[in-house]
Amino acid sequence: EAKSMDKDMTVSRTLELAVEIERIGMKFYERIAHKFEDNPEVARVFRDLAEDEKEHEKRFQVLLEEAGQDDPEAKREYERTDFLRAYAKSEFFRTPDLEEIESVETVADALRIGIRLELRTILYYQGVRDEIGPSDLLDSAIAEEKGHFMLLQDELLRNIGGA
Repeated sequence: EAKSMDKDMTVSRTLELAVEIERIGMKFYERIAHKFEDNPEVARVFRDLAEDEKEHEKRFQVLLEEAGQDDPEAKREYERTDFLRAYAKSEFFRTPDLEEIESVETVADALRIGIRLELRTILYYQGVRDEIGPSDLLDSAIAEEKGHFMLLQDELLRNIGGA
C-alpha cells in the first residue's frame, strides 16, 4: 500500500484508504467471530462489528465513486500533512492485526486487538477531517468507531472480570 505515499494526497486517495481501513476491520472481525464460534455471545459481538464495518466500507465506496466523477479541475488536491503521511506509511496499512489472528488464544486478546484497530481508525479519520475540513460522513464514522471502541472495552472489562 505504500507505493504512492510520497505524492500529494487527493480526496480520492484519502477515501481509498478509508475503504481499505473498513475492509481490514471487517476481515478481522469476521475471522475472530469464526475463531470463537463455540462462544455464541462473543461470536455475535464480532459478527455485528464486521457488519458495521461492511456498511462503513459501502458508504466510503459511494463517496469514492462520486469523487471520481467530479470534473478533474474541480478535484481538490491538498498537500498531505506530516501526520497523514506518517500514518499512511505506518504499520496500520500493513495489517499486522490480521496476521496476529492465528496467534490469538483468548477472547481478551481478540478484544485488545479490536480496541487497537478502532483507536487507529478514529485517529486516521480525525486526521483526515483536520486536513479536509468538516464532513458529516467523517463525523458519523468517528462516532460509530468510538461506539465500537466503547463496546469492545466494555466486553474486555466483562471478560477479564473488571466490570
